[in-house]
Amino acid sequence: MIFSIDFVFYRKGRINVRGWAADKERRGSISAALVKKNGESVPASVEYEARGDVLMHLWQEGGTEEVAFSLTAYTDTKENVLLKVSLRDDPAVSELIDIRRIFRSRYSLKSYLKSKDRDTFLRERKYGDLQSDDFYYQKWYDAHKITPSDLKKQRKERFSYEPRISVLVPVYRPEKAQFDAMLASLKKQSYGNWELCLADGSPEVKGLSERLDQLSKKDPRIRVRHLPENLGIAGNTNACLDLASGEWCALLDQDDLCEPDALFEFVRAMNEHPDSEIIYSDEDKIDNETGGHLMPHFKPDFSPARLHSDNYICHLLMAKTGLMRKVGGERSGFDGAQDYDLVLRLTENTTGPIVHIPRILYNWRVSRTSTSADFGAKSYAIDAGRRALREAYAREGYEAEIRDSSHPGRYVTVPKMKPEPLVSILIPNKDHREDLEKCVGSPLEKASYINYEILIIENNSTEEETFACYEALSARDPRIRVLRYPDAFNYSKINNFGAKEAKGEYLLLLNNDTEVITENFIESLLFYAQMPDVGAVGAKLLYADDTIQHAGVTVGVDQRVIHMYAGVPKKDPGYMGRLITSCDVSAVTGACLMTKKSLWDSLFGLDEAFTVAYNDVDFCLRLQEKGFRIVYDAYAELYHYESKSRGYEDTEEKQKRLQKEMDLLKERWPERMKRDPYYNDNLSLQRGFYQLP
Repeated sequence: MIFSIDFVFYRKGRINVRGWAADKERRGSISAALVKKNGESVPASVEYEARGDVLMHLWQEGGTEEVAFSLTAYTDTKENVLLKVSLRDDPAVSELIDIRRIFRSRYSLKSYLKSKDRDTFLRERKYGDLQSDDFYYQKWYDAHKITPSDLKKQRKERFSYEPRISVLVPVYRPEKAQFDAMLASLKKQSYGNWELCLADGSPEVKGLSERLDQLSKKDPRIRVRHLPENLGIAGNTNACLDLASGEWCALLDQDDLCEPDALFEFVRAMNEHPDSEIIYSDEDKIDNETGGHLMPHFKPDFSPARLHSDNYICHLLMAKTGLMRKVGGERSGFDGAQDYDLVLRLTENTTGPIVHIPRILYNWRVSRTSTSADFGAKSYAIDAGRRALREAYAREGYEAEIRDSSHPGRYVTVPKMKPEPLVSILIPNKDHREDLEKCVGSPLEKASYINYEILIIENNSTEEETFACYEALSARDPRIRVLRYPDAFNYSKINNFGAKEAKGEYLLLLNNDTEVITENFIESLLFYAQMPDVGAVGAKLLYADDTIQHAGVTVGVDQRVIHMYAGVPKKDPGYMGRLITSCDVSAVTGACLMTKKSLWDSLFGLDEAFTVAYNDVDFCLRLQEKGFRIVYDAYAELYHYESKSRGYEDTEEKQKRLQKEMDLLKERWPERMKRDPYYNDNLSLQRGFYQLP
């Protein structure tokens, strides 16, 4: 066996071990367990996954073997506990690893933080050949954090608009060291026009009131309110809001930290976007034991669809104080998801742009019971988030059931469609009878939505079986019509021709080499397509081997158009749940694209200058230019046996045509081809996707 241990944590009887292991001969997935030296097993919960970077590192190709594990156990002592990794199908192939040795190495990170040669320090204590993501991120963080000289310059810089920022910190039984660190992070800010609003909900803590009052006397920017009892995190936060005299409010937890340039960067954004009322930044987590930085969350620009899947905005969040008070602050009854409920209501009630700062400006402390470490540690937070989202939909006039996804804290929207408008499904076709029968047959057999018509657009088929198939399909269901487009193949022209004959209020472009997987795929797509500000919706498309073919299109990555996560196993959640959360994207593929017919007509359909490729991307970009959003629906799934009908770009002529259409796209959208707002400026444009440069 070969293995690498990325993380070991022990505190108050709880052991967490994260890492990977693999059989040298690649004979399958592994299992992980804790055992005592006498062979007795220690009860533990273990989660497994197929880590793509490990599989590529070991064997230069992907795979589905579950080689990564995350183990949690509770035991009175770590002294005689060993980690055992085994081949799942042959437990005799195994390796015993001394937890104590690794634990001591992990704790020696305290000296690592003071070490001048950090790279060497970690490498000497690393098990296995593959460094962990946390190691790479710590290096990146060190290279990108604000320097003392830049902080000095920021302190001298002046903006035309320099509002007071009220930092709201609800206080409840704080740990002194963590509270002091939070306070110190504020006092280090390069922007000085702030106030700290503290509402103490723990009157029973001896000496705390006096200490807070002393802080207020020493620094007039610190304002304190003593509550007679704990009002819960929402009530305590609202008490802070009552104290606020600033034009903007920032939400900060009592044990978390802000980067020293955080307030400065937010004020810079306020000056660049004077009509904004909501601003948020990227964030990471900080190890409570070592102070090391890990698990960065590099976020997209504002994505309403993503926000309706999880609270990706989180920290650091600032909003105009007037807006905070207008929506009523935080609501009791949503503890654990009070910020999520607040963000949903804030974004519903603003008319200005919601601004994203692509910088790590907030450090969320990892502790044993914190949702930052384990969302499942507070199951009530999941329930509260589900209720907050359900109420948000109700306020917008949509009825939907909210279910938990496979990852706690991320939600699945199951729509209830009323009314049920007619959907026209457009399927261009030339021969390939078997593919067409599967494509048309799958919605007839599986779709739970019935108010649709299918328009097969025949384009110069030559096989007799194809025309017999048309007759059989038309006879099978009166909702099926066959249209004849006699000219040379042009994907845009064919669909424009079909759209003119469509009777539906919505159009669904569908390739003839697709097959329905989820029975409610039409309702799911239609749920987003019916929203007034949504221009187009696309589905999750899978190859025949259950790997990703399409999960949204990213533009501008290395001046290209990319299907993100192509080839990744279906069960992979993606970076920060990207694959399992519906979200806004720059474009979706025309292989399965739903849009309003009125919008299609207003844009005159697909641009016929794009004969085969990029017509869908151009259409989506034109919709966004008009102010409409494009949504990737993570829970409408189909198979896409890509390029079966048209073939790959495998000739010089096809490659020249493809390049010509790519050049046209770049010429038409020069700015959009430089940056994708739904990716992140900090992530690599060349070294793969959702990775650090």
